[in-house]
Amino acid sequence: MYYRFTNRQDIFIPAMITLFLKDYPRGFSFPGELHDFWECVYVVRGAVSVSADNRVYELTRGDIVFHKPMEIHKFHVDEPQGARLLIFSFDMTGEGAAAFRDKVFALQEEERHVVEDFIRYLARHDGTEGAARGWYLTVSNEGAIDVAVAVSYITQLFLLLRQSETTRTPSRVSEAAAFSAAADYLHAHVCENPDTDTLCRAVGTSRSGLKRLFRRYADMGIHEYFLHLKLRYALVMLRDGKSVTETAAYLGFSSQAYFSRAFRRTMGYAPSKAREQIP
Repeated sequence: MYYRFTNRQDIFIPAMITLFLKDYPRGFSFPGELHDFWECVYVVRGAVSVSADNRVYELTRGDIVFHKPMEIHKFHVDEPQGARLLIFSFDMTGEGAAAFRDKVFALQEEERHVVEDFIRYLARHDGTEGAARGWYLTVSNEGAIDVAVAVSYITQLFLLLRQSETTRTPSRVSEAAAFSAAADYLHAHVCENPDTDTLCRAVGTSRSGLKRLFRRYADMGIHEYFLHLKLRYALVMLRDGKSVTETAAYLGFSSQAYFSRAFRRTMGYAPSKAREQIP
């Protein structure tokens, strides 16, 4: 007798967006950004300081961080020998995707082997135009790799990680903790417009100290960070069916026109098109 065992595809990657393997020197700082797709940063060699919304992590070889859609994130390299990073971004759907929100994993042996096999696959394309610069997905050179093969490696890794308990906790360094407290305050008051002095009092630091924290951990000014945070909440509201007018008013924007300009500048499309952009 034969049985059919259903393949529950609760992790599905319909598209890859970027994929690159690069060496970064000490002192390199990747600008803070946010986008409406997932991104992973895996440390092949060295160490990096990674910011993910209100959390800061110190990652070393074998660690991987998941940046969920619309998460404000950046990284900084402090290691004297620099760092080699495998970075890839993608759309991900399915019930299993929720398991990776706000997660950082320390890969175990079986999981590391999957990544090592993936990197060896990429190494076979080192002669291509894109790979010569560390990029494996380029519009002008679509044949550099087989996207389906890349997705198969990544999906295998994610399926193994889904049940992993080897997660990393945020940094407890005092400056990282102060940044986390400031970001938490802005999250809690996203519908308001607290000024810098109010935020300083809430966190217990000076204006110059607060600005330094946001530059280090978000690579943004305080007001720019808060605007990005509001836009993230706006995207959720718009996709839930709220109107542009209702969303702008609820999040404390001075006018609908200003909200629409800021949204379009950051997201690349008008807020009225937000529901059409769901992956």
